[in-house]
Amino acid sequence: MPTWHPVVELPEVPVPVTEYPAQGRTCPGCGPSTWAKMPDAIRAHGCGPRLTATLSYLSGVLHASKRGIEAFVETVLGVPIALGTVSNLEQERSAALAAAHAAAQQAVQEAPAKNVAETGWKQAGAKRWLWGAATALVVCFVITPTRGAVGLAALLGKKIKGILSSDRRDVVDEAVRVLDPVRPRVAVVDGRRRVRRPRPVLRGGNGRQTDRRG
Repeated sequence: MPTWHPVVELPEVPVPVTEYPAQGRTCPGCGPSTWAKMPDAIRAHGCGPRLTATLSYLSGVLHASKRGIEAFVETVLGVPIALGTVSNLEQERSAALAAAHAAAQQAVQEAPAKNVAETGWKQAGAKRWLWGAATALVVCFVITPTRGAVGLAALLGKKIKGILSSDRRDVVDEAVRVLDPVRPRVAVVDGRRRVRRPRPVLRGGNGRQTDRRG
């Protein structure tokens, strides 16, 4: 019975290039030249969907820089690509994912319970905050310029639905107080992943008793 030893190798030309010609003709009588119009659907893209998805993986998952992606495509794939094309493809991919991101954000907003957290971030060299909310099925992130209630509202809306759980960060608790001062609903989880028991808290000048988990 034979044994097998697989050897994996890239093809000699890993990325094929498809050229779409537009025929041109010159009038022998009067001299002007006329070319066929290239379809807009073809002119709109310089990279195919699989190559575009690969660049998305390099930037979005591996966090490669734009120059690093440019060097990889030219050196490994043998395709010359401009640095501006890498940036343009990032915007194109963001636009393509806008509908899916909106659906994920609506799902976490409507969920009866979600985990919420935030952390520092950078966007184009500027200080930003990355807010995230996770349910049993969906995770959604948004980048905001602020860390407080405005940032949380950008993720979950100004009217928060359901129960939130956080990692005892004061910023999340305070943001919920600002957005929902009547009845905060925050399940606070400490470093040992145990939910602390709720206790009654008096809040507001009318002495109304509310339940706050924290």
